[in-house]
Amino acid sequence: MTKQNEIHGWQAWFFEFRRFLHPQSIVLLLLGFSAGLPFLLISGTLSAWLQESGLDYKSIGFFAWVGLAFSIKFFWAPFVDQLRFPFLCKWLGQRRGWLLAAQAGICFGLFWMSSLAPAAQPGLLALIAVFVAFCAATQDVCVDAYRIQACDEDMQGVVTTSYIAGYRLALLMSGAGALFIAEGYGWAWSYKVMGILVGVGMITVLWMKEPALIVQSVISSKANATWIDKILRWCWRNILDPFAEMVQRFGGFFLLLILVVLFYRVSDIAMGNMANPFYLALAYTKTDIAWVTKIFGLVMVLAGSAIGGLMVARQGLFRSMLLCLFSVILTNLLFSALAVVGASCLNIVGECESPSLVWLGFVISADNIAAGASNVVFIAFLSSQVNLQYSATQYALLSSLMTFLGKFISGFSGIMVESFGFSWFFIYVSCLGLPSLLLLSALRYWRPSCFETRSNVGPRNLNDE
Repeated sequence: MTKQNEIHGWQAWFFEFRRFLHPQSIVLLLLGFSAGLPFLLISGTLSAWLQESGLDYKSIGFFAWVGLAFSIKFFWAPFVDQLRFPFLCKWLGQRRGWLLAAQAGICFGLFWMSSLAPAAQPGLLALIAVFVAFCAATQDVCVDAYRIQACDEDMQGVVTTSYIAGYRLALLMSGAGALFIAEGYGWAWSYKVMGILVGVGMITVLWMKEPALIVQSVISSKANATWIDKILRWCWRNILDPFAEMVQRFGGFFLLLILVVLFYRVSDIAMGNMANPFYLALAYTKTDIAWVTKIFGLVMVLAGSAIGGLMVARQGLFRSMLLCLFSVILTNLLFSALAVVGASCLNIVGECESPSLVWLGFVISADNIAAGASNVVFIAFLSSQVNLQYSATQYALLSSLMTFLGKFISGFSGIMVESFGFSWFFIYVSCLGLPSLLLLSALRYWRPSCFETRSNVGPRNLNDE
């Protein structure tokens, strides 16, 4: 390579890096923060609060079902995609109107949760958490649609990276930040501060522009038709037609695609609600958990995300997905090993010496690198299956199914822990990833076009296949 070519190569990289300062990239960074903020507050962080409040593992496990709202959001995604939220959509537009409404609901729900006592009001707390999850899932539908519709095709890889970075930053805030605040000022103040931070997303919605590409609702057309006819036409076009288009495009392999989406992240998601209770049971302090699992863990996740992006570019989707799946299965077994090392804390009630933070850091680094890479690779896979004409509905369907089975199984995690202990629980969770290996290989064999990628990772229209 000549010196001139080397300079040209570095200039090209610098030009590509400048894309991260593009307004589209900044908007997706902030929307990613807004989307990620409520996630742990109704899952991992909430489970730590429940553990300290004295709830048993069985009850904590059932709280995982709160997150099923993210897994069934495709049911109401067509309505978010087409119907106009009163007043707000007229003022701000379709996407921004729904986004602001969802964010206002999240803020209200977090402040309400902060006023409750988990031990005395577990039912009401669960109900409000479901409401927050519903609003957060609605926000996800809007953000995904905005990302696909408002951003240029050559910016999709950059804005996806920015979105994930913002999402991970929010997880740091709602994970480590919430634990730090809870340690010093209590859980009520922790959730109040998180409610205030929802304002970041609300300000972003008021600042950003409404995307131009919005499919018009059938309800607003055909004025001479009866109202029943209008509703039926709308339901056909905006609920059934997007799903029918996917079935027609994939043919007999549609069910295989759905099974891959259902099972791919089960091993990763099923253990999530027991993570913080596990760390607390090992006698780690909330400060230890915040520094090691959240702050250091975020660095490892970002490293894994970068590795995942490079893997897609260098190895292609199938090999990347296969390697990431193996990694997640193996790293989950490390938690079982940590449970063996800390068995003295898990088997006694009272004071004990927690395992070395080096052990915890090693397990977290391996697990988060694998999870970060797996997440980026799978988002690239899901986005590549979407038809732009039905972007919100189809992506909502796939991303919802991605978490459904893991969340459902996670609801029984507390029963598993109480019956068999943490060590066997993590071995069981690892084994849940084995069916995905067979399903992924079958899809690669019978439908190789599912793993085709462009130079830029992002959604594409597959009508020409």
